[in-house]
Amino acid sequence: MNILFPSVAHIVDIFAGLMLVSVIMFISRRGLYTCINFFIIHSILLALVMLTVAVGMGESHLFAGFLITVLLKVILIPAALYWIIKTINIQRETRFYINTITSIFISAALV
Repeated sequence: MNILFPSVAHIVDIFAGLMLVSVIMFISRRGLYTCINFFIIHSILLALVMLTVAVGMGESHLFAGFLITVLLKVILIPAALYWIIKTINIQRETRFYINTITSIFISAALV
């Protein structure tokens, strides 16, 4: 294995780990805008996984999946959520049914 050019599997593993970290950070936040921002980060990482596999394996149909993911999950859905929050004029944080530490332990146990 060449150290300068890691394999596709290693790059996908790195993105998967970053996705896991972003989900755990998403669970621990209360603000609506912060949650939308973590949704965007998670969606970007998902799109990067698709792009990495598309480039690494030469699968051209995954480029379409990459573009659709970026268009929908990174641009349109967050824009719609921001617009809804602004239109409804929501000024509060979300409320949890269980506390943050318990939700992080539950998510870690599920992994």
